[in-house]
Amino acid sequence: IHSLLGRAHLELGALTLAEDNAEQALEVAESADLAKRKHDAHEILAEVAERRGELAMALEHQKSATKAEEVWRNDSRTRLNAMLAARYQAADQAYQIEQANRLLELERQIARSRENLLYTIGIAAFAVLVLVFIWLQKVRAQKQAFQALSERDSLTGIFNRRRILAAA
Repeated sequence: IHSLLGRAHLELGALTLAEDNAEQALEVAESADLAKRKHDAHEILAEVAERRGELAMALEHQKSATKAEEVWRNDSRTRLNAMLAARYQAADQAYQIEQANRLLELERQIARSRENLLYTIGIAAFAVLVLVFIWLQKVRAQKQAFQALSERDSLTGIFNRRRILAAA
């Protein structure tokens, strides 16, 4: 606020009040290490010194203002770079999370496909076993039918010699 008051007093031509406010603003800025405020205060002091004809003092304050502005701009660039780096890191983390979620979803789909495949294989194996059982039953029935035919005479239907000998 001292910088604003100093600027206002400077515009009104009250050089002493402008200088006092600028010096107070400079003390506050130096204690808090505020480069932009240092720049503003040194600019006011440079203009006050120039209006008074103290050109050496005006030059010193202008140099200090330029130095403070350079520090302020560097700080601003550093903050901007840090902010951009943080945004990039957050975007990168979001991308990595998204990729991890996609991978997890694919793994789930693979697991479901495996379960379905195992279920299908189980059903197919059961069907094959049932068909084998049915085939074996038919083979057994045919064997019994052939055995019955081989033990009887085809014309008379009575037991043949082989059956009679086997029974004895």
